[in-house]
Amino acid sequence: MGVNAEQLSNATNAMQALVDDKKIAGGVMMVSRRGKVVLAKAVGLGRVECNQPMQLDSIFRIYSMSKAITSIAAMQLVEENKLGLDAPISRYMPEFASVRIYDESTGIARKRSPANARIPHSGQRCRRWPDRGNAEKGWQVRS
Repeated sequence: MGVNAEQLSNATNAMQALVDDKKIAGGVMMVSRRGKVVLAKAVGLGRVECNQPMQLDSIFRIYSMSKAITSIAAMQLVEENKLGLDAPISRYMPEFASVRIYDESTGIARKRSPANARIPHSGQRCRRWPDRGNAEKGWQVRS
């Protein structure tokens, strides 16, 4: 099925090593390839206080993972050509089609610019050059 058994074994051993080194109490690993599960492994303890072994269907609380999980899901949709990174959000959420941005400097609510739009500038670029012994002159402007 195009999966390296040795690499799967290495992954399982790495997770077991984390348990053995007491870095984690337990873990669950699942690897699938082309829609078929090729590895499902639970190691360590699911409930330390009860000395209960980890199960494949153990429930985990995951914190601060919404950005990572959402990003992966979005990239999977891009791979499947179901989401375009340069497409306006209104293609997927029509209620955003008429969103305007208030420009505090002009007092005008203008139509938003796409995230990939070029930002106008004065033609100069500011670069950080390696410090050559003079920290005050670390920033140099090049046109």
